[in-house]
Amino acid sequence: DSRYCSQPLIHIATELEGDSRVGWRLSLRTRRGVQKSILRSNLGRVEKRFDGIVGFTEIRQTVEHWLAEVRRRRHEMGKD
Repeated sequence: DSRYCSQPLIHIATELEGDSRVGWRLSLRTRRGVQKSILRSNLGRVEKRFDGIVGFTEIRQTVEHWLAEVRRRRHEMGKD
């Protein structure tokens, strides 16, 4: 129940060199009867807040931008 604690909706993980880890988490929280979806990075920082329950469609652009940055940094390090 999202009234008592955040409830996970989506976990987004990457697999790099055989190691898989969650990079983003979308969770639902209800306070004073108002539902909010919260997108957090792997460090727990709130990246975006949404009214109500959202799905992957609403967070896709943010996640794709992050994946492009990871891809660019790995390319610069020669880890293609």
